[in-house]
Amino acid sequence: MTRLSREDSRSITQEKLRTAALQEFARWGFGGAAIDKITESAGFSRGAFYANYKSKEDILIDVLKAYNSREIQEWRQFLAMPEDLETILEYMRGSFARYLGQADWGMFVIEAQLHAKRNRDFAAKYRGYLNEVNESVRLMLSALYSRAGVAEPPNFGELAVLLRALVVGLSLDVGDDSGLSNAPDQLMYFLKTILHQA
Repeated sequence: MTRLSREDSRSITQEKLRTAALQEFARWGFGGAAIDKITESAGFSRGAFYANYKSKEDILIDVLKAYNSREIQEWRQFLAMPEDLETILEYMRGSFARYLGQADWGMFVIEAQLHAKRNRDFAAKYRGYLNEVNESVRLMLSALYSRAGVAEPPNFGELAVLLRALVVGLSLDVGDDSGLSNAPDQLMYFLKTILHQA
């Protein structure tokens, strides 16, 4: 059996801690989440947490960055496909449906926003994270406009902020027990509308 490198082992530990933290923050909020519960759920000691993170705020930001990095990468892959725009938009709709179907993620994102509102020091870190996300969404939208063969409108960066905020808001707009509301369709309506108005 091949032994994991130190870097691989650390990555696995961090991923398990992030998964446990997401669930803990979603369930109990930032104030109620406990490092001991995060580490216990992940199967590690408290020392393992502090070997990777300085605080609950550090893991909160790390979860946000890791998750959104995966989502943005998926969107980039869609936009690089040779398929026509309608097919790409349908792939994106499926991605939105999966994203919005993760109730813990929506709660987690709202908890991060609430903590940023309540804590000035954390707010600065959170703004840095938001700036990175907004720029990534802007680049994704720019690639989408390019694929559609339409010019970007004035104040294009504001569309990225609106799209990110819309996705976050809709992440809490859950349907009945049979599944999601029509949130993925609402997002696609928004995207198609801004493309057609260009």
